[in-house]
Amino acid sequence: MKLFLPQNIFAEIFLSALNAVKEIQSEFIPSALLARKLSVEPDSVALIPTLDLISNKELFVSPDIGMSFDGPISNAFIYFKHGDESLNELILSGDVSTNEVILSKIVFKELYNLDISVSLNRSEETTANKNYLIVGSENFEKNRFADGITLAEEVNELINAPYVNYILASASEETLKEFVSTYKNKIADSTAVDLPAIARG
Repeated sequence: MKLFLPQNIFAEIFLSALNAVKEIQSEFIPSALLARKLSVEPDSVALIPTLDLISNKELFVSPDIGMSFDGPISNAFIYFKHGDESLNELILSGDVSTNEVILSKIVFKELYNLDISVSLNRSEETTANKNYLIVGSENFEKNRFADGITLAEEVNELINAPYVNYILASASEETLKEFVSTYKNKIADSTAVDLPAIARG
């Protein structure tokens, strides 16, 4: 069985919580490709962005294992251009998925009545004269996250519940059930997963 994971520090913690790295063949890939991998390798499981289920209705989903963010702990941070009093564009950078594309537009419309345009960062670098939503480990380099606002907090304010970012899924119901029955208790018993608030059902 193969486990596909998003490329971020929280997924690394998730994998360590399984305490079975040698038993599982795991691979970290960009979040946008996770659901597609499941259709190519049906005997695998993956932590996929939750909103990828919109276009992948054939996938089986575990109600017991996922990853949620709450409060200051987040995988995505918003950074505003210095001195800018208006916001009409947000550039998405890093390990971007359907979640960030959809949720950023919803959050700004519902909470701030702003119709923003979103685009992907075409450069490997970010500058201080643009508004960014950065996804993934880049936020934690040199404590950059301290200057940002977490997307999780914004979504939490909107829905009054934790932001479930990733959910365990598979193209095979049998494979999914086997993974959950084998590893659910290891995840639930691990204290390492408390930091990223990994959902345990």
